[in-house]
This record gives sequence, structure tokens and C-alpha cells, in this order.
Amino acid sequence: MASVQKVASSAVKVMKPILSSDTFEAKRRARELYRTWYREIPQIVHMFQLDVSVTESREKLRQVFKKNSHLQDPRLIDMLVVKVRQSIEKKRETHLSSYSHSKCNIQFKISCSLIIN
Repeated sequence: MASVQKVASSAVKVMKPILSSDTFEAKRRARELYRTWYREIPQIVHMFQLDVSVTESREKLRQVFKKNSHLQDPRLIDMLVVKVRQSIEKKRETHLSSYSHSKCNIQFKISCSLIIN
């Protein structure tokens, strides 16, 4: 019987946390992400001239976070938080590069028109 317990205890693998040491800390990180997005929504709606209101955007944000509120595994919660932050960075870089590219095109067109005229 003791050998069965040794085998069973050695079969359980202890997983290292990604960022958080427990569920409370992981949920705290998710709440911080939610609050950050909640505060940024008015600027995002204004900056990108979206066809949705701030209230509608905040409601959608609430729905997305509520969908995953049942999760208890800190590694899974951390993974989702990291994925969201990575996608934000990717979108930010894409937006900035498209903005700088369009800005360069505008400057080029202005330069060409000055040279031609």
C-alpha cells in the first residue's frame, strides 16, 4: 500500500506559476487589466472615431471579462492576461507603423507638390 502512495505522489507534478503565486494574485492582475481598459475606453473611442458609444464599449468589455470570471487556475488566468497584453502591444505597433507610413506618404506628396510647383 505504501508503494502505491509513493507512485501516486511522484506522479503528481508541481507546476510553476507563470506570474502569480496563487489564484488571488492572478485575479488581481486580471482586475488591474480590466480597470486599465475601462479607463482607456473613452480615449480609444475618441482617438479611433469608433461608431460605438463609450457605454456600449464598456459593456462589451464587461461581458468579455465576465465570460472568464469562473476560472480558478492561476496559470490559466495569467496566460489569458499575458495574451491580452501581447495582442494590445501588437495592435499598438501595427497602428503606429500604419500611422507613420501614412504620415510619410503625406510628407512625400507635399514634398513632390512643392518640387513640381
